[in-house]
Amino acid sequence: MRGFTEVLPGVAFGQAVRGCLHRWEPALLEVAQGQAVLGEYASPALIGRLLGMMPERAGEMLDILGTSGLRGASGFPGPVAAAVLDSLEAESRSQLHRHCAELLHKLGSSTAEIAKHLIAADSAVGRWAMEVLRDAAAQALAGNDAEHALKCLELALEACTTDAERVAITAMLARAAWRINPATILPHMDTLQAAVRSGDLMGRDAVNVIRYLLWQGDLEGATEARKILHKAGDLDDAQLTAELSLIFQSMCGPAHRIPPQEGGRMVLGHPELGGSVGNPWARATATLTNVLESDTDDAAVISAECILQGCRLSDTTLEIIAFALLALQFSGRPDLAAMWCDGLIEEAVRRRANTWQAVLGSVRAEIALRQGDLAIAEAQAEAAFGRLQAKSWGC
Repeated sequence: MRGFTEVLPGVAFGQAVRGCLHRWEPALLEVAQGQAVLGEYASPALIGRLLGMMPERAGEMLDILGTSGLRGASGFPGPVAAAVLDSLEAESRSQLHRHCAELLHKLGSSTAEIAKHLIAADSAVGRWAMEVLRDAAAQALAGNDAEHALKCLELALEACTTDAERVAITAMLARAAWRINPATILPHMDTLQAAVRSGDLMGRDAVNVIRYLLWQGDLEGATEARKILHKAGDLDDAQLTAELSLIFQSMCGPAHRIPPQEGGRMVLGHPELGGSVGNPWARATATLTNVLESDTDDAAVISAECILQGCRLSDTTLEIIAFALLALQFSGRPDLAAMWCDGLIEEAVRRRANTWQAVLGSVRAEIALRQGDLAIAEAQAEAAFGRLQAKSWGC
């Protein structure tokens, strides 16, 4: 209804709920707290195990809570649950969530639900907790919730018991952080660089470290890491080499493409030789690099559109997609570039990827400038650079 504003429960409501619970015996408040923590998973048996109480006793208290009107068929309404949880001291609340996580783990509950309680407890001890948080983070990233993934992984670091676990979790944490705020990777760069030097971090994770170094303007560190990958044979993988070449060229310019002697099986810059046979990434990278340095506009448009049609927006495809958009622009088709870029920005917004929005927004500003639309160029540039702090832009 027009003019109607929803009234949210306030302090008085919370006090009333707690006052109601305190009028009964202490067991009622304990069971209410167990119900509030377990939520939809609450049952007399689970509450009994959580609190060290007989299930029958827990069931009696749940019946009283239902009769009082505080508890519905699916548990407490949100405001009631919040009021009940507020009756707990911080340490007691954390301990209850920790015990709840342990209980749900033993019962084989979903990692997402267990992780929720570990985060609420702000405590993770033991390999099982690290594995739960890692798996929950992977699910969150797949579901485009990088912020939740970051919370899981920051806590998972506390539960690591070996250097190998710590490196793996740190690499995963950096992937999540990159998507929303690259500056938050900085405290972990020493660990990641040391892992690349020791050979404990290789393949795509090592390529990601090079991406982070170049983003921060550390060309020397990135080149060192690239040479380590070359010596280890990682650059025999044509797709990794193609991605790495684009990362260097997009952040440092064409002069910094991977030298032929480090290119493994990929023949960079020579698509007519086939590059790595059957590898679309290698051929696309070589073709796109060539057309950006020549006047073959038709080839540029065809290659760029093939890339945009075939690449799903992700952390590892951001550079090649940005390159393809710029290739369309340089080939005299800024209209096509703008259309593709607008759609990709919408996708980045939908998937809550802040860094993608910033990078694509800066490309969109460049396209608008090429079209002579200074107002849109300025608006897009300001929006893009406003999305990230100066540190997150590598400044």
